Amino acid sequence: MIIPGATGTAGSWTLDLRTAAGDRALLASVVGGGAPFNQIVLPGKYDIYYRLTKAGPGFPVNQLAKIQSGVVIAPGPQALDVTVPATPVSVALTLTGITISNVTGTSIHLRTAGGDDATLGTSATTVVPGTYDVYYVPAYGTIGPVNQSAKLQSGFVVGGSPATLNVNLPGATVSGTFTLNGSKTRPAGNSTDAYGLSLKTAAGDSAGIASQLGAYSATVIPGTYDLYFNTSAGAAGLNTYPSTLLQRGVVVGSSPLTLNVDIPTTTVSGTITVNGAQLASTAGLGKLTLQNATTTWTFAPTSTTYSTSPAGAYSTAIVPGTYDLYYGLVTAGTGLPSNTSAKLRTGVVIGTTSPQTLDIDIPAATVTGTITVNGAQVDQSIGTGGLHLRNAAGDDALLGTTGVVGAYSQLVMAGTYDLYYQVINAGGGVPANQSAKLRSGIVVGSTALALNVDIPASMVSGTIVASDAQISGNANAIANLILQTASGDQALIGNTFSGTYARYVIGGTYDLIYAAKVATFGIPTNTLADLGCYAVP
Repeated sequence: MIIPGATGTAGSWTLDLRTAAGDRALLASVVGGGAPFNQIVLPGKYDIYYRLTKAGPGFPVNQLAKIQSGVVIAPGPQALDVTVPATPVSVALTLTGITISNVTGTSIHLRTAGGDDATLGTSATTVVPGTYDVYYVPAYGTIGPVNQSAKLQSGFVVGGSPATLNVNLPGATVSGTFTLNGSKTRPAGNSTDAYGLSLKTAAGDSAGIASQLGAYSATVIPGTYDLYFNTSAGAAGLNTYPSTLLQRGVVVGSSPLTLNVDIPTTTVSGTITVNGAQLASTAGLGKLTLQNATTTWTFAPTSTTYSTSPAGAYSTAIVPGTYDLYYGLVTAGTGLPSNTSAKLRTGVVIGTTSPQTLDIDIPAATVTGTITVNGAQVDQSIGTGGLHLRNAAGDDALLGTTGVVGAYSQLVMAGTYDLYYQVINAGGGVPANQSAKLRSGIVVGSTALALNVDIPASMVSGTIVASDAQISGNANAIANLILQTASGDQALIGNTFSGTYARYVIGGTYDLIYAAKVATFGIPTNTLADLGCYAVP
């Protein structure tokens, strides 16, 4: 295994075997230009990938370069010689329409659709041959376009001979005045950088053109963008980082662009109640969020936090628009539903007339019952699992845990849910499943619901061996065995260190997954290998 032309021992690199299903096995970790390797991997069909871990003379700078495809690893010893091709690439950088400093080839990246990234340098940089797209990603200290990931070219081919990449870095000045309700002065209580403006593309590029109110000016690579208004946690009344779409299709050409932006806001205030009653902070804490396709505003708590507002009262500034209203639990308490993302209302209109009153009541019903495993309640000393109500929209409400002595009681918002089990603290008394569906179509209405749940589970046990040899007790070579369903549920049943396993698992059809956790030598290095299909009764 070698890299032709690589010299010295200053650099290091790895070779991985990877499958389309997501399995990855370390083939070799090398210091210097090359060395023999000896590794244990599970049989299968793989692609070989190269990744630089420490720069060195002649070492390709790629982070995920495919070297070979369709390599078949059969059972038994096998010889596999690998040569990593390497080609020097130089950057010839020119500038159009902009005056900048400190921009060098280190701001130019070669990328592939498969996720490879190679950062070029101020002199010839070695890369693995292939076809790349060329991106501008400003290196630290660059004074130039504020774009964070702008595609400049497509289809640049690196072959076997030294190549020169000609890059013309264009730019145009975007400037103007940024105001909030017509004012350049930030409201009292806000930090200097509480408000900003960004230009974003559908491909993921972002250019922050203003970081505070007032006059601004920034250099941007020409293209078509959407304009966003963003706030930080330094904005009074906000505890998240909302981003609001202001305008689509802003075209930055080769000439300077003047873009004056005023952000109108409406003061919205009101009271928040749960089943008609206001809550003190001792009853828990939830948050109310206004969301639409382009914006999320976390604008009000359900009870007193570190503000001076009375419990349940709020007042905050919001950009006008039409939103859906969501509730989510932050800190559990006896007075709040346990839902994490429940829609309360649709089509909430925040107009331009200020102030506006929006009183909110959160309706919830009490769900009570007992939780057992195979007909018996489980002491916390031998493990704990939780029961959750979940819906297709992503809402999740914790009902209770197996550690509750007697009956559980929990407020939940009305809706139709599926019932899931999730292990909290693994132990011999509860199933190891992470997300097992127990029932479908549970309806929570406006009145109390009795819901007793028994969790059926089967004991799965055995001995873990490799190639007919016991591999337990090696702290430097540990792999987990995981049962996994097609829907994504997983149950960790054991590891190679212990050598034996015994775990409760909820019945179903699983794939047995081998996942190396610590693999120096002695066990396969695969991290996601499917060992076969198994049915748990």
